[in-house]
Amino acid sequence: MCRRWMPWLILMAPAAPWRTVITLAVPVLVYALLAEQQRRITMISLLRTAGPGTVIVQERGITGPALRIQVGDSPHRPQFPG
Repeated sequence: MCRRWMPWLILMAPAAPWRTVITLAVPVLVYALLAEQQRRITMISLLRTAGPGTVIVQERGITGPALRIQVGDSPHRPQFPG
């Protein structure tokens, strides 16, 4: 969401008073920061309680990329020849 709104806010800057631009930009930035913080808190809490071999997948968020993390070694590790 933040990445979608920023170009519009920049384009509005010359046409709109600076107070309007700040009034629109601040809530968008605060929302993006809070969303990313919550996303990280969720990931850390999952990592702390996950057992060995667990795969944690988090889809792309508003402010971050998709994540795929494997905790420890898998009990059924695939054997590769060679």
